[in-house]
Amino acid sequence: MHISKHAQVRMQQRAISTRTLNILNQYGRKVHDGHKGIIVFLDKKAKDRIRMDLPKQEYLKIERKLDVYCVESDGQIITVGHRYKPVHH
Repeated sequence: MHISKHAQVRMQQRAISTRTLNILNQYGRKVHDGHKGIIVFLDKKAKDRIRMDLPKQEYLKIERKLDVYCVESDGQIITVGHRYKPVHH
């Protein structure tokens, strides 16, 4: 998945690693945002799958970093951020 320049800047500003973004894209739930974009986030089921798939020590290292989301459009990630509010679907 291609990451836009804007998303790269936001990743750096918000301390969101490429590894976290890869996990988000692999396990995340996708919901249309109503503006031709797709919001990808980790719900409880996704976090449970990650917990089962990763070794315990690895999961404990990244657990605090999993409250993130990204917005995709036209095959690229256009922005990323931390989730403070529920995603409405």
